[in-house]
Amino acid sequence: RRFGEQMRSLYKFVSIIHRCAFDQISFHVKNAWLRRRSGETACRRVIIKAGKKALLVNHFQASLLLVLYSFSLGRISGGRQRIAMVRTFAILLILGLHGMSCVVGARFSVVDAMIGDIPVKRLVNTETTESISILPTQGGRVEEVRLKSTVSNRVRDIILTHNGNATAIKENAGFKGAILLPFANRIAGGTYVFQGKTYTLEQNEPDRHNALHGLLYTKSLDVVYSNGTDELAIVTLRYKFDGTDEGYPFPLKVTISYLLTVQGFLMSIDAFNDHETLPLPFYAGWHPYFKVELTAAAILQFEGCSRYAHIKVDSETMIPSGTSNVTSAFTDGQQIGGTVTHPTPVDDGYVALNANSEANCSQMVHTIYDTVSKEFSLLFAEAPFRYTQVFTGAASIFNEQAVAVEPMSGETDAFNNHMGLTILHGQELWRGVFGITTGETFDKDHHQFVRSQLRRYVDGV
Repeated sequence: RRFGEQMRSLYKFVSIIHRCAFDQISFHVKNAWLRRRSGETACRRVIIKAGKKALLVNHFQASLLLVLYSFSLGRISGGRQRIAMVRTFAILLILGLHGMSCVVGARFSVVDAMIGDIPVKRLVNTETTESISILPTQGGRVEEVRLKSTVSNRVRDIILTHNGNATAIKENAGFKGAILLPFANRIAGGTYVFQGKTYTLEQNEPDRHNALHGLLYTKSLDVVYSNGTDELAIVTLRYKFDGTDEGYPFPLKVTISYLLTVQGFLMSIDAFNDHETLPLPFYAGWHPYFKVELTAAAILQFEGCSRYAHIKVDSETMIPSGTSNVTSAFTDGQQIGGTVTHPTPVDDGYVALNANSEANCSQMVHTIYDTVSKEFSLLFAEAPFRYTQVFTGAASIFNEQAVAVEPMSGETDAFNNHMGLTILHGQELWRGVFGITTGETFDKDHHQFVRSQLRRYVDGV
């Protein structure tokens, strides 16, 4: 089945090579100069373009075909080379015929790949080449989101990646694409009190003496389900905290599902207390950096169905001070401002005051508008993710232009201030959903359809 999926995606690539190889034989018979000056150049352009798409599916098969292609484009000037050319063409024809038997298949697929020694689960739309790359052994990190632009009609990178660098992924600078749980953002001093007992977490932000961004990013998750259909591609990962983590001795079981559909990318986090009776504390988040041409010129626009409060923090520890003010920030269509290297500094939290799963503001859609490329990226989140952290410092960390817009189900330091904190009682389940799409508007009807598919595929896992 997997080979069939690979060959279906590579079939067009093989067919192009067949056509070019045949053309080259014809050109050689008719006019060797014409073959070298016209046929070879045209074939190279077409095949390289198709080859890039083939690399999305399987590096080995694509590399093999590119090697065969190099033989087929060799100058035909002697008998041995002519024989080699015919043999190469025959091999390509056999591969192509095998591929034809595998053409009938699903629109979406899930394929395995590697970044260095890091396994990758890649969700692919085989018709558009849109893709999502997930790293199960790196805390379920979302390494890549590539969706079709509504401006250029081409597939583009939506979030910052590590550019295929396995070392950079492991170093985890800036938590690119990380899933944040059982807490998101900071816990003051790395300590908290729950049910009358004090717990101490590792201070992995030593300069501020805080625990930062949870524990999952260091874990290797199990792949419990993956499938591709005509409607979507889905991968489901699972991890169970076994009580051995410093400062978090609770039996939290986390199931994360990643979906790619015709409308974009959706992620669901299920948190389950596996204890029969005892409660546990929990909240979650995600840390994407939305790629733009120029951070200073980008516009971040919060969902208009709610008013927002700006959460004030201590400037040294970045821990909430306990006060917040209603704000118009990111609701007035203003550019972020600043310069190329120093955009206006923002590392602030906001809360949607009217977010409610039972009201009209059950789904919040935050828009990142790139005024240079005219591209729109939409981050949508259901009501449980009514907290949002905004960070504009990607230029100083990565020397890249981006805006981090992080959905969170609780406020920074929620283990202590309890703002948005979820207390899961024994055998209780919590679910939160968010995702990304492109374009100026969000299709809520499609979201509800995907939500129903999510229940269909995930609830039985």
